[in-house]
Amino acid sequence: MSRPLQIACAGAGPAALFAALLLRAQGHRLSIYERNPKAQWEQAGWGVVLPPAWLEECAAHLPQAAAALRPHLQLIQALHIWRQGLGQPAQQDVCQAAPLYAIGRRQLLQVLAQAAQQAGVALHFDAPLLPHNAAQLAPAADLLLAGDGVASPWRQALQIAAAPGPLQQAMPARPKRYVWLGLARALSGFHFVFVQTPHGWLHAHCYPHAARHASVVLEADEALWQAHMAGASSAQWLAFCQHTLADWLQGAALLAQPGAQWQQFHPFVAACWQAQSGQTPLFLLGDAAHQLHFSIGAGTRLAWQDALLLAHTLAQQPSLAAAGAAYAQAGPRQLMRSAHAAHNSLHWFADPPFEADFGAFCYSLLTRSMRVLHSDLQAADAAWFARNQGQVAAPCLQPLALAGLRLANRIVVAPMAQYQARDGRLGTWHQAHLRALLQGGAALVYTEMLGVSLAARITPACLSLQAADLAAWRAVLQTARAAGCALAAQIGHAGAKGACLPPSAGLGYEAPLPPSQAWPLFAASALPWQDGRSASPQALDEAGMQAILDDFVAAARLAAQIGFDLLEIHAAHGYLLSGFLSPLYNQRRDGYGGDVAARCRFPLQVLAAVRAVWRGPLSVRISALDWVAGGNTLDEALQIAALLQAGGADLLSVSSAQVSPHQQVAYGRMYQALPAAQIRRKLGMPVLCAGNIQNMAMADTLLAAGWADLCAIGRPHLQDPAWTRSQAAARGISLPLFSGESA
Repeated sequence: MSRPLQIACAGAGPAALFAALLLRAQGHRLSIYERNPKAQWEQAGWGVVLPPAWLEECAAHLPQAAAALRPHLQLIQALHIWRQGLGQPAQQDVCQAAPLYAIGRRQLLQVLAQAAQQAGVALHFDAPLLPHNAAQLAPAADLLLAGDGVASPWRQALQIAAAPGPLQQAMPARPKRYVWLGLARALSGFHFVFVQTPHGWLHAHCYPHAARHASVVLEADEALWQAHMAGASSAQWLAFCQHTLADWLQGAALLAQPGAQWQQFHPFVAACWQAQSGQTPLFLLGDAAHQLHFSIGAGTRLAWQDALLLAHTLAQQPSLAAAGAAYAQAGPRQLMRSAHAAHNSLHWFADPPFEADFGAFCYSLLTRSMRVLHSDLQAADAAWFARNQGQVAAPCLQPLALAGLRLANRIVVAPMAQYQARDGRLGTWHQAHLRALLQGGAALVYTEMLGVSLAARITPACLSLQAADLAAWRAVLQTARAAGCALAAQIGHAGAKGACLPPSAGLGYEAPLPPSQAWPLFAASALPWQDGRSASPQALDEAGMQAILDDFVAAARLAAQIGFDLLEIHAAHGYLLSGFLSPLYNQRRDGYGGDVAARCRFPLQVLAAVRAVWRGPLSVRISALDWVAGGNTLDEALQIAALLQAGGADLLSVSSAQVSPHQQVAYGRMYQALPAAQIRRKLGMPVLCAGNIQNMAMADTLLAAGWADLCAIGRPHLQDPAWTRSQAAARGISLPLFSGESA
């Protein structure tokens, strides 16, 4: 900004104080209005955690405040895990983890407030700055900041709703009741405590924030809360928790602040981080703008990031209007990585895998957010890693037996369309492409989707499975045999997404063919893939379904004749079978539409018919999540997977999205792992996981944590067909070049 601003902030939490210090350093004039009296403000909360990188950033931007905070920081490196089943002795483990700092919230606020006042920030207590009195309290304000917490009166008064959250919408978790407490006990590190009662499990997240005191977040199953906390006084439920955790507490007392109560956690991100209060712009920051699950300990760090972003934006933008637009756009984007990790962690704590042996349980806990990888655990604590993982430094390179097929490792080359076919035939391009991949070290290579007929293709440049190519396919299989690699044929029908131009036409992805070149389209319902762009398909009748089922059977017979090692039915990504599965595109009113079982009826008929003629391992690929309101969610995916498992599928290939052009996908590292893990755990069914698995460390983590059995990796193999071999070599592991060699 070209001139100093008069800025008034509602709330004196960490976000507001960080922002005030940063903005004061830029020459702006700051006034903070805290609704609570000073004594009450100082007592709110217990402790917070912060990564070492934060201290470095704080020292760079606010050296005096960082120096004042440093003596109060407690270094945490050890992580203790305690699990005690009903009537069972406690199981315990401890490992070294990435270091963190903890500090009492009171100490943090006092140091920041003192630094702010020394810098010239006006700090007012017992002075709520609210929409109805802002003009009187801060009449000269050029900018208002709402740092007034999770229950932000400003956000509510301006009716700023939570943004539609694709994570929460597609993968709703069922969080437990929770309460923040203190503990009169010195702790040596983080403690995760799990104790079973007749009514469910009680969890405790514990960490030291002072020399002799710690913070505790208790979580209780709903049934447990109903039995012992609902309607009980704070003294009663505190006594119950004290008794339940007695073996771990060892006589230390749980402490509750006045008014402490059990709550339900509701993650949210505000739909808009900027608004207007009369003529004055207002920006949200900190907990007023977002709340992520406490299990990743990110609240104060995110408050700092918001403050840094706000200061940077005001310094760089020429006007408040431009700054508001930039802040509102960059804030949610900056938050997404943490939001994805928090949602994964929330899901884990909502339903921990207590059925797993203790070592696997601990590993799963440590990697739950998908930010800590297999290699990170090995680097942080080699002794713990060796004790829990043995000598398995690379789980992705371990063999797997799948329905009679032995795979040399767990890396799969995902199906990737090449758009290089003529008349659906297997030409020299595809043969060279597949041969290079087959020799690259992966245990299993997929073909791109092979249309079960010419009319089943996506584009005229896509492959179909034809008897005329039997000899060419067998030649490719000879390369697979020599390389010790399995070859999977993926068969499918494009449905409403067929008759498109290949990307090389330059008209964008899935642009329709000119009517003179297109073939008739069929789908579950007469709904075009993209309104106003795609051609409308015909809704399949019984005769049409039978004809397509016959095409799948013929393709499966041919695949068996060729000698493929595994066959996969493509029922994902909005193609024909996926269109039946999704309520977005299946609007039928007969026995093939309606609830999940009815929508699965035709795909299950195809599965049964293919199963009858195919004796090898059989997989089905599904879009577990549609990522659109009204589409399939994780609950529906579990029902679909159970039906496919009962129908004879040996493997479920878990993908997501591409079912609707209106999708809102929460992309992130390994973003499809959570639905894959849920299906594997709930059904005991082998799963193949795909989706932004960028390196072997990620694959190792998914496999060692029990989230998947196989990991499909696509684009890296396009850039380097020998990616698997290269990744192994970087670890000093030499993969066999031929099936006759031993590793």
